[in-house]
Amino acid sequence: DFLCTNDEQEFYSITLLLGLESEDDKVVLDRRKKEMTLTVEKVVKNLEWTPSLHGYNAISSSEWSATITPEPNGNGLVDGKENNGPTFWAPQSVTGVIDMQSNQSVSGIEFVYNTFMTEPNPIQKGYFKYIQFKVSTNGKDWVDLGNIDVEETDWKPNYRIYFKLLSPASARYLQFIVSPEAGKRLNLAIGELRIYKKE
Repeated sequence: DFLCTNDEQEFYSITLLLGLESEDDKVVLDRRKKEMTLTVEKVVKNLEWTPSLHGYNAISSSEWSATITPEPNGNGLVDGKENNGPTFWAPQSVTGVIDMQSNQSVSGIEFVYNTFMTEPNPIQKGYFKYIQFKVSTNGKDWVDLGNIDVEETDWKPNYRIYFKLLSPASARYLQFIVSPEAGKRLNLAIGELRIYKKE
C-alpha cells in the first residue's frame, strides 16, 4: 500500500525466495543462491504539462504578494500584467514564492515567460530547462508537486506553459524553482504566474 500514499517511506526492500527447477539434467543449480533483493522506489508526482487549462478558472491575485530569490521583490509576477516581471541572467536556479493570503484549491498553473538568446550560441534554445513546483499551507512545510522538463512541453520563446495538478492541492503558498540546463546560464524574464482552480 505504500505506493498509494504520500506519508510513508519512499523506499522498500522486498526479499523474494525463489525456487528454481530445470528439466535439463546438464544444468547444475546452486541451491545456496535462492534469494533476490528487489528495491522499489516510490516517485510521487502530482503535476503534468497540459496544452491548455480550458475549464479551469483563474484565482484573483489582487491581494497576493510574491518574493523571488535572488531578487527581493517579485510582485510583478502577480499584478495581472505580463510585461513587468523580474528578469534573470544567472548561473543558478531561481526560486519564487507566491503568497495567496489564504488557502486556495489549486488545480492549475500558468507560467508566462519571455526568454532571450543565450550566448555564445544564440540559435540553441538553452534558456531554462526545469520547472519545479511546491505548495504549503504555512510557508514552512512544503509538498513537492513535481519537476517538469520543459523540453517535454510545447514551449517556445515569449510564450506560456500550462500545468495541471492530477488532484487539487489546498495551499496558501506556491513555490516554483526554475533551473538552467547543466553548464548554461539561466536567461529568463518571467512575465506572470497565474494559479487556477477547477469548479
